[in-house]
Amino acid sequence: MDDRYYKGTGQAQLKKQPRVGTITGDGGPSFRRLEGPYSEKSTQLRGFMGLLVSSGLLFILSGITITASVLSLICFAPIIIITSPLWVPFGILLFLAVAGILFLCVFGLVAAAVVDLLVVQVLMKRLRLMAYEELFERNQNIFASREF
Repeated sequence: MDDRYYKGTGQAQLKKQPRVGTITGDGGPSFRRLEGPYSEKSTQLRGFMGLLVSSGLLFILSGITITASVLSLICFAPIIIITSPLWVPFGILLFLAVAGILFLCVFGLVAAAVVDLLVVQVLMKRLRLMAYEELFERNQNIFASREF
């Protein structure tokens, strides 16, 4: 009875009740106790756990993708081999068409850049000439107004 009271105060000591819903597992410390007293470590721990979960999901999805690709290649290999006399010319034709389209796009971009460069050069030359003419006229007006 004596140990229920704080020494010298006469107030009853309250025992700490375990929180309902905490996961302690095998009787060890709860997850919140493992986080530690600092909020930095708890956010780092949560971030690391999120990283583990997302990387695990991505690993599983990549495994499923690779497995499906290998199985589809195994299943469709006979059809691909039988129809290969059609696929090779079609592939060459498709390659030439894509290369031609890309060449035309690049040629168009180069032509647009050259036209832009020429327009800018011509406009700048014209603006410089106008500025020199304006400066020349202003100087002539200044000299004409002075009497020597």
